[in-house]
Amino acid sequence: MGARVAAVAAVAASLLAGRAGAADLGLTTGVGYSTGSYGASRPTDTVLVPLTARLRAGRWTFTASTEWISVDGPGEVGAGLAAAGRAGKRDKQGFTDSNVSARYSFDHLGGTPAYLDVRGKVRFPTASDRSLGQGGMGYIADAELGADWRKAGAYFDLGRRFMADSGRVDRSDIWAYAVGGWARYDRRTELGLWYNAHGSATGTTDGSRRIGAYVSRDLASAWRAEITLYEGLTPSSPDFGGNIRFSWRPGNDFRRRPFD
Repeated sequence: MGARVAAVAAVAASLLAGRAGAADLGLTTGVGYSTGSYGASRPTDTVLVPLTARLRAGRWTFTASTEWISVDGPGEVGAGLAAAGRAGKRDKQGFTDSNVSARYSFDHLGGTPAYLDVRGKVRFPTASDRSLGQGGMGYIADAELGADWRKAGAYFDLGRRFMADSGRVDRSDIWAYAVGGWARYDRRTELGLWYNAHGSATGTTDGSRRIGAYVSRDLASAWRAEITLYEGLTPSSPDFGGNIRFSWRPGNDFRRRPFD
């Protein structure tokens, strides 16, 4: 199902690209690690490999993504949400749910460096194991307001997550937000800080809050590497984590996107 979703997204984006002019394709992968107790008595270690394809056509950006994930510990950390799991230890590996999103950008608002992005995202229940996904369809609607001064930038993102009704876990829709900034160290290197948070979908925790920093560097004309380190600020967040990602984008558009 995930492959069919990605194929449909690519076809739709290609059709729009024909009207909007040349389209820029981007691919991202890498590896990430995090560890946290999530309210359990023992920590849960997570390794993930993101797989993301992006197509930008004019003001539109279409994205299809999934992750391969390995979870070792009692915590329930699939589908990007964390909670204390059942007693005992578990070891799960497989793919998480698939995501398809469309974003429209309003650049240079009023002739200024300000921009506004609006996005809709659909999460399809394609996880290879039920514990690695939400167990049903999920949706996100969000908007990002920011400014890009070429050598530095800042943004604020506010979104609503409409959680899946899995039949096994009662979840409520939640708000999520992120704030961050970045600056160019030199022509090839970028430094950034961010903070993000979302509410508790189950109502049994105080939600998730994380703060992080990253450094990214252009490796070649179309390649970029990025290293991120972050710390959790609540019991339902990872204690700490990090990742390294490699992006290939011939169009060389690497503007920050907090939720992609």
